[in-house]
Amino acid sequence: KMRPNEVLRLLKGAYGRVDAPYLWFMELKRGLESLGFTPSPFDPCAFILEHPKSGMTEGIVGAHVDDGLCCGSEFFQRRLQALADMFPFGSHKKRNFTFTGLRIEQQPDNSIHINQTQYINDYHQFQFQETNKVVWVTKGTKLYRAAPFFFQAEDGIRDISV
Repeated sequence: KMRPNEVLRLLKGAYGRVDAPYLWFMELKRGLESLGFTPSPFDPCAFILEHPKSGMTEGIVGAHVDDGLCCGSEFFQRRLQALADMFPFGSHKKRNFTFTGLRIEQQPDNSIHINQTQYINDYHQFQFQETNKVVWVTKGTKLYRAAPFFFQAEDGIRDISV
C-alpha cells in the first residue's frame, strides 16, 4: 500500500494514458518491421510486406488504433502468424465483416465489395440542433458537440461553424 507522499514511475505505457495509443503503435511498428514489413510512403499506418528474394508485394497491413485490416499471400499469412505470436490478437474475421463502418465482403472469385449501407441506414438516428452557433448531435439519449459541417438548405448550401 502506498503512502500519500509516495510517487511511482511508470516503466511502460498503460491503458488509459493519453500516450497509450501512440506507444502501442510504436510497439506494433517495431514488431512489423522486425518481420520485414515497411511503412507505406503514402500512409504511415499501412505496412507492406515484400518477398525478400523476388521483391514482389506479398501483403499489406493497415492499423487503426487497436484494429487492423490485412490481406496477402501464404507467405504473408506466415508472417502475420509470427506477428500474432508477438501480440496475441483478439477476434479474427475473414471474408465478410464490418471494419470502422465499412462492410467488407470477399466474393468467391476473390474480388472484394465494400459498402457503407448499414452505416447510412443507421445515420437517420442522428438529429442535428443549432444552439448559439454550436451544433449538437443527439443519438438516442446521448448528446455530442459536433464538428463544423455543411447541410443543404432550401436556398442553397449553408455552413454551420462550431
